[in-house]
Amino acid sequence: ICNKASRYQLFDAIRALPGSFKLFACIFLLSAVVSTLYSPILRSSLGILKGWIIVPMLFGLLAHAASTRPGFRLSGRNDTADHILRSLVLSGLVVALLGISQIDGLSRIQSIYDVPNSLALFLVPVFIIAAWTGVQQKNRLYQLSSLIMLIAIIATQSFGAIVAIVGTVVVAVPLSQFWERAMQYRVAFLFLVAIILFFTLSGRTAYLISPLIHPNTTNSATVRLQLWDIGIRLIKNHPILGIGLGQFEPAYQAELHSLFAQQANEASEANAARTYRLQPEYVFRDPHNWILSFWLNIGLIGLISFIGLNYLAIIRGFTLSERSESKGGDLESEQIYRQATTLALISMLIFGLFDTIYWKNDLSALWWMFVIFLL
Repeated sequence: ICNKASRYQLFDAIRALPGSFKLFACIFLLSAVVSTLYSPILRSSLGILKGWIIVPMLFGLLAHAASTRPGFRLSGRNDTADHILRSLVLSGLVVALLGISQIDGLSRIQSIYDVPNSLALFLVPVFIIAAWTGVQQKNRLYQLSSLIMLIAIIATQSFGAIVAIVGTVVVAVPLSQFWERAMQYRVAFLFLVAIILFFTLSGRTAYLISPLIHPNTTNSATVRLQLWDIGIRLIKNHPILGIGLGQFEPAYQAELHSLFAQQANEASEANAARTYRLQPEYVFRDPHNWILSFWLNIGLIGLISFIGLNYLAIIRGFTLSERSESKGGDLESEQIYRQATTLALISMLIFGLFDTIYWKNDLSALWWMFVIFLL
């Protein structure tokens, strides 16, 4: 960026982006700045503004600027996009192999991450890219990498990851030109059956449904119910501006203490109306749902801008695919990459209904790169 030519290249690439994207991106950034100034703990919010908003956005813009540089496009193919996606797939492969090496020692693998779900959150979109590109281009390296990543994802035993993959497969089947439709649906059905069998035999299914069988049992599912309930309560109290950037944990803890105080009164209407048992689980930086998360972090306008950015990226990705199909013939490399990236973005949004898809350094950088790449 310090180089004059690089600055011009970056500014030219930004100017070439659609006006609707620049509008939503500015609203998103402005909402984050307002939420930072509104935050009761300014220093913490400033760090999040820099690390999870500004830096990832710049990363995505720099990747876009590199991919639009004329020297990087050879024979009508976007070689930079090829290099970026290949690097992602190889990084996913390495992380997955490290995780698989932990199968004997851990009940749920986590590779280089602190928890299994963090590994799954990174691997799912990368797996989608590897699988789609490998099938469409008949690339054996991508196919093998996707298989290894799928094994690692299953070994994390993340229910949200499996839901995200199955949901993305449902979206992907109508787009695929590789197999006949009947064969595609058979493969998708067999994949779903295999996942159900694995979760059942491993005991993960029994663990997840145990609160339905034993009302006093608590697990990660009931913790999420608690997170979502408290998140909704906080939104009701702060419907427009949210609670400040990165302030969910202290706000959640204060609300949870208040609910425990209410629970002490057995006649409390709030206690009688609650459909879950309160649990003393206090350390959560995010409500594990992207709708609640963005609403609380950057307010209602910020949430709308985030939805708008995803909408623009996904619509553009699908529109380009439809145009290509209408012309006939096989998809070109760049169009395959766009389809793969669109599906990866969709998988993140589905996963984000159950977990944190943005508020981490790696995931925020991935999201901005995917969105800007599709524009």
